[in-house]
Amino acid sequence: MKQSIGKQFLQLARSLNPDIEKNNSSICHKNPKVVDDIIAAIEKRHGKLTVCRGKKHVFVGMDIEFLEDQTVKIMMQDYIQEAIDDFGEDVSSGVKTPATSSLFEVNPDSEDLSKDKADTFHSIVAKLLFVYTGLAIAFLTIRISKPTVQDWLKLKRTLRYLHATIDMPRIL
Repeated sequence: MKQSIGKQFLQLARSLNPDIEKNNSSICHKNPKVVDDIIAAIEKRHGKLTVCRGKKHVFVGMDIEFLEDQTVKIMMQDYIQEAIDDFGEDVSSGVKTPATSSLFEVNPDSEDLSKDKADTFHSIVAKLLFVYTGLAIAFLTIRISKPTVQDWLKLKRTLRYLHATIDMPRIL
């Protein structure tokens, strides 16, 4: 059975230095020269890698910064903007909350979305699960199989909130 690149990576890294730590797709060592040597060996075998060092990183649509106070600042402006752009309607009039008190109310008479709009709804709700885990998105996830105009308006409200808070970092 063929080994995954990840397992090959770890074996190669450990063969070069048994004290190397592996965490997902990153390598760490107290001596930067050790990391340089491992990267060079991996690149020789597998081709050029994207290497990121320091306190600021970009990973899966997130701008990540490790702060001096041991917290992590995460910004997802581009990813949020992509969801807003995919929505295709103006959401620039910001709101202070992502949902209204009627979030959980379902109007059985609300018209179903067209196939194209339903696909867009599904795609954006899935994308926002990665960004925002509030009640609005949690509720909308149960509506993706048969979204209505009412659901579309609830998604729009959430996007209006995200648009208004797009420059607000998440601090962990």
